Amino acid sequence: MNLKFFISIMTIICGIAIWPQELPSDNNAKPLPAPKWAIKYVPRLDHHKATIQIQQATTPALKDEQGTENEMTPQKQSQPYSDEDIYWLARIVSAEAKGESEIGQIAVANVVLNRVKSEKFPDTIKKVIFAKGQFSPVNNKSIFKEPTTKATESARKALQGKKVINEDVYYFFEARTATSKWSKTRKVAAVIGNHTFTY
Repeated sequence: MNLKFFISIMTIICGIAIWPQELPSDNNAKPLPAPKWAIKYVPRLDHHKATIQIQQATTPALKDEQGTENEMTPQKQSQPYSDEDIYWLARIVSAEAKGESEIGQIAVANVVLNRVKSEKFPDTIKKVIFAKGQFSPVNNKSIFKEPTTKATESARKALQGKKVINEDVYYFFEARTATSKWSKTRKVAAVIGNHTFTY
């Protein structure tokens, strides 16, 4: 056999063998079974996927300060009052209204907070309380006594927004012990327990 002819025949045969064949299109063709070494990992992967889906479904969408949903930036939650605020407000409420009802104690706290908001008075609770000649517990040092649990809770409620008197009520006095004639000339806003609250 001619050598060149033999090489040509072999080249044609090899070319047919390695030429890419088009796979039959059969929509009903079944996929090849997975190898045994992969089967044992399938449940583990499915469980991991399910865990991620559950976490995504149960994690609430956060919102930014403009109310837009944001999954990355948590919404800022500022504390409405400081530890110093509750420290001093609880003490003035306890010193001024220890024996009063919760409403009476909250009313005293409201007076202090009304002053803080007003331009006529200092702008912090501590400064309002220690302003010269404003509260007798500062003069007699009872402001430094440990407040009662009830007074602390009343002060906390007032700081959280509970109001029992109007925002323009800046004064109160106890009629039985008050010595200031000026206090008694003020317009009365409310009488709660032993205290008279005035504008």
